[in-house]
Amino acid sequence: MSTKKLTAEEEMYLPLMGHALDGDVKSFESVANEQNKEIDINCGNEYGSAFLIIASENGHANMVAYLLGKGAIVDKPSKLGFTALCCAAARNHLDTLRLLLEKGADPNCQPYDEGEFAFPLYMAAVKNYAEVCELLLQFGANVNQNVMVLLLFKWQLKKNTLRSLRCCKPRLLRRGKSKGRR
Repeated sequence: MSTKKLTAEEEMYLPLMGHALDGDVKSFESVANEQNKEIDINCGNEYGSAFLIIASENGHANMVAYLLGKGAIVDKPSKLGFTALCCAAARNHLDTLRLLLEKGADPNCQPYDEGEFAFPLYMAAVKNYAEVCELLLQFGANVNQNVMVLLLFKWQLKKNTLRSLRCCKPRLLRRGKSKGRR
């Protein structure tokens, strides 16, 4: 079995990807400064995930702020069409999400494969991240952009309400029985 030999450019960016993954700004900056070439802050791995997407997916708001300060494109999609905002929303990284939105990320971004994957509000609703949904809505996420989101959002709310009622019901019954005994 042969392994693919990395190009010089891939070897140069590999440690930077690792530091973005870890959220280690000092090491990222140190490695970037050691390179004799100018670093393309928007380059991506084999999936097209740029440093910003990797840092956002892992909730490293400090790294996201650094990368944006260095000129990272806030809405640059991966090869699958995911942006840093999609990844932060899907992983419930509220601080990272807020930072991206404040820096102009589009809360209504659509991946390239519009039928299979959904935009950030849909992802957050699927995973029942209420705070993420609220934040996206505050920044203009369009609930009507996809009917499925609205239906799913309502279903999730209904599901949570039912779950809460099931949890409270035994306590309410116990209270009623104890009141009846007095």
